[in-house]
Amino acid sequence: MATSDLFSIIRKNIFTKDNVVIFIISTLLLLSIYACINTIIMANLLKNSQMEHSDGRSLLISVPKNDDELRKIKNIKHVEVAVSQKYSNEAVVEVNYKNEIGNLSIKPILNSNEVNIIKGNIPLNDGEMVCPYSFIITNENYNLNNYNKHIKKGTNFIGEEFYLKNIDNLEYKFKIVGSFENKPMDSLGTCYVSIKDFDQFKSDIDVCDDKKCYEYSLYMIRVDKYKNMNYVEKELEKLGYSSFRMFTFNENFFYKLTNIPIFIAIIILTICLILTYSFYKKKEHNNQQKFSIMKSIGYSKTNLIQIELFEAMLTSLVGIALAITIYTCFFIIVKSFYLKYLTIYNIYLTFPIITMLVISLIYMLFICIIVIYLTNRKNNKTVLNLQN
Repeated sequence: MATSDLFSIIRKNIFTKDNVVIFIISTLLLLSIYACINTIIMANLLKNSQMEHSDGRSLLISVPKNDDELRKIKNIKHVEVAVSQKYSNEAVVEVNYKNEIGNLSIKPILNSNEVNIIKGNIPLNDGEMVCPYSFIITNENYNLNNYNKHIKKGTNFIGEEFYLKNIDNLEYKFKIVGSFENKPMDSLGTCYVSIKDFDQFKSDIDVCDDKKCYEYSLYMIRVDKYKNMNYVEKELEKLGYSSFRMFTFNENFFYKLTNIPIFIAIIILTICLILTYSFYKKKEHNNQQKFSIMKSIGYSKTNLIQIELFEAMLTSLVGIALAITIYTCFFIIVKSFYLKYLTIYNIYLTFPIITMLVISLIYMLFICIIVIYLTNRKNNKTVLNLQN
């Protein structure tokens, strides 16, 4: 059978009622699967970001009784840092850069693994600071709708000088000596300084009331990995220290957020595949007379399978193209208008194009198998009917 004949037949049949129904089913099926997969990806991204962030790996305990107690705590396996709770919080400061006033947050470098330096080096001397690769200095013109305009490359600031003011309005000069890889859950406007320099911006006073001020009464214990939190908690309990997690999240919520979409996707997939099979079965039944006529004028069994297969593939491709187009528009709108907050805190939701293409190919393969199976079966029945 000539290729021109094949495409001519398909062109005449592609927009039949049955094929339009298949378009709709394919589009709805794939949109539902894409949405469920992306929900799972987003849930895991948020969960992993929170678990791996320093706050997600930190415990709070009462201040150790003496230096010997502190040494025992620091020697617990998997403990990275044991310091005052004061160093767990960032300090928001006013910054003057080339006479432009703005704000940024500073945090102390508590160990060598605090930041992953891309260019330059970590602060080795007083008055040195490192800032993220994607960097923002917030000011009165900054808001979530125009934050992209304020993002700058941190590497371009290496060698530049910032003037920071503390709560007492004292100004300190800092030199940018390096740029680090942006850390999830840290804002784009968070830079790091030495502990000594951080003390100039964060006092030992936690809170004050009308009569008295109180220093920080807790110690922060940072664990190397989230999975080791339970072990460190038990070891602290052996030393007589009750601990609680500085940052907690509802694991049951994340469990539901990942497993419910899977359950929904399975139900939708099952229903749509059954519908797809039923429609193709009905379609092949309706085509039985057409097959008989085509076989009588010289079309072989292979020709009929080719026609049905190409028609099914084209129908599936149209459904896939529609689903990807609709979902892409939806993804861009949601990310641009409702998920800006995530980007500010270095949580980037990527478009799962590879996953979507794999799902689409699996769906198309399923359709091809159905069509080949049903066409073969109808052809065999047609031959028996003709013989009878």
